[in-house]
Amino acid sequence: MSRQALAPSTSRIFVARQPILDRRQRISGYELLYRGSADATRAEFPDVRSACVRTLVNVFVDMGPDALLGSHRGFLNVSGELLRSDLVEALPKDRVVIEILESEAVDVELERRCRELVQLGFALALDDFVPGDGREALLPVVDYVKVDLAGTSGSALRRLVPLLRRHPPRLLAEKVETREQYRACRELGFDLFQGFHFARPVTVSGNAVDPARAALLELLRRLRQGAELDRLEELLKQHASLGLNLLRLVNSVGMARSQRISTVRQSLVLIGRRRLERWLVMLLFAGSDPAGAASPLLQVAAMRGRLMELLAGRGGEGRDVGERAFLAGMLSLVDAVLGLSKLEVMDQLHVDEGIRLAVLERREALGRLLALAEAVERADFARVEEPLRELALDPGDLFQAGLDAAAWVGRLEAGAAAPTDA
Repeated sequence: MSRQALAPSTSRIFVARQPILDRRQRISGYELLYRGSADATRAEFPDVRSACVRTLVNVFVDMGPDALLGSHRGFLNVSGELLRSDLVEALPKDRVVIEILESEAVDVELERRCRELVQLGFALALDDFVPGDGREALLPVVDYVKVDLAGTSGSALRRLVPLLRRHPPRLLAEKVETREQYRACRELGFDLFQGFHFARPVTVSGNAVDPARAALLELLRRLRQGAELDRLEELLKQHASLGLNLLRLVNSVGMARSQRISTVRQSLVLIGRRRLERWLVMLLFAGSDPAGAASPLLQVAAMRGRLMELLAGRGGEGRDVGERAFLAGMLSLVDAVLGLSKLEVMDQLHVDEGIRLAVLERREALGRLLALAEAVERADFARVEEPLRELALDPGDLFQAGLDAAAWVGRLEAGAAAPTDA
């Protein structure tokens, strides 16, 4: 089956992914959120042979999990019907975690099927576990237990965790929305964390920008003002770590075909202004984090920017609009990185009016693309169809662009590609 055939033609499927972090706030996996329609509230399908389920399986089998997940595991909600079917066994068992929904009634058949899947090598999770949960009999079998903070009070959480700790599964706190929730769950002994607190940190306006990021802002500002090569070279030399990273980038992604590049000037000539701008924006999000591309905010920003770029291309607007779409997507999260308002950053970087209107007001075509990308991130698929219609795109475009963007971010995380792709 060709890769193009993965885009569904007769039914609609929407896919988003959300990072799952470990206790050091490094990405440990992703939850894959998929729906058969824009108004569906969870991943349930009436027929396990439906096109939506087949498409999901085909994504893993045809593309391979690396494209969608990088080196991590993907957590998947599955209906009871799919759980009991042979179709689930087509998924790559070493790369997925099958989530058993809270709506599933535990009986002898379900227990038997769960043990069978574990013997086949699959990892299982209990989704939205609560005190008095009817799936308690499965605790010795599963690998993960997910606790929904939105549906569990603080006192209930403090009673629940010691009970769960008597069993082997790792504990995952989901819907972590605040720093306080994260700290409380960490102290209680949770192993993994998921929620908008990590992907969209709360900004404290007026924070001082650290020197490395201040240097990146200055470089970006000069670049957008049309600074000559000599001036850019001088600025990079003033910040040795940035110059070194540029050398590493050029040499690692294969731009230097015939020789190793050893000077900042050679790197600038080879990478070009367009690629340099993209690389600087990516570094702005990576900051000094030694994990680099694995930082959750960089993952979200890169996914947003790349998705917008690909959708702009599918709309036939051309390469320049695609580049502007990527930049708008990345800059829409820059306040969370710098502790500055978006307006301040727009003024500092002298972005064009289209990007400015998109980031600040979600206006015009770029603004609609940004609103679409944000809806996908939140798995708010009810808000997907209107911008798709306004942009003359269809769900198949969104589906395929989402897969391609995830694959690109996966290569970025692996250090292979990256900010230089067209």
